[in-house]
Amino acid sequence: QPNELMEENAEVEVEVEINPQYALQLSILRDLCLMLGEQFDLNTLLATVMEGIHRSLNMQHTVFALAGPKKIQAKHIIGKNRDVMLRRFNFGSRHTKLDIFNYVMQTNKPLWISENNRDEYSDRITPEILKCIGRTDFFVMPIRVGGVPKGILYTDRNRNTQSINEQDFQTFIHFCEHVNIGFKILSQRKNI
Repeated sequence: QPNELMEENAEVEVEVEINPQYALQLSILRDLCLMLGEQFDLNTLLATVMEGIHRSLNMQHTVFALAGPKKIQAKHIIGKNRDVMLRRFNFGSRHTKLDIFNYVMQTNKPLWISENNRDEYSDRITPEILKCIGRTDFFVMPIRVGGVPKGILYTDRNRNTQSINEQDFQTFIHFCEHVNIGFKILSQRKNI
């Protein structure tokens, strides 16, 4: 009987339709894994991660920002109104006000802001941040160098186009971790 069952199943063809965005995510993640296994340039790694987040999740903006002693400032942006966003994505001292981006760096954890939890964080979304990003839903994650948060990766999508979900958030985190792994690999190479 088991042989009959196997023969019957052997003739069944299963047709699987792969979501194009999922296929793009897998392709870019594969490229990132290969990149991390070789000598790599941090700027290329960062650009690949940002492009992966932006294109495979269909986001409106994707931003890499570094935290200095007095401000968090965008260094690279992909998306609409790039020049305006680059000027505006520049927020005050880490020591004077714990805005949403400094909060993420202090907690050292990713955060998803949506209509469901926006009120909980409303005092951390300052007027300057609101002017820059609007009332869009977004993900933000700290970027760590030697385990210490030194910047953020941020991405958003206008709710009117398509809402973001838990799978999008997990994919965002997965992409961001490649930057953190890249910084870790580079710091270990310097210590060798």
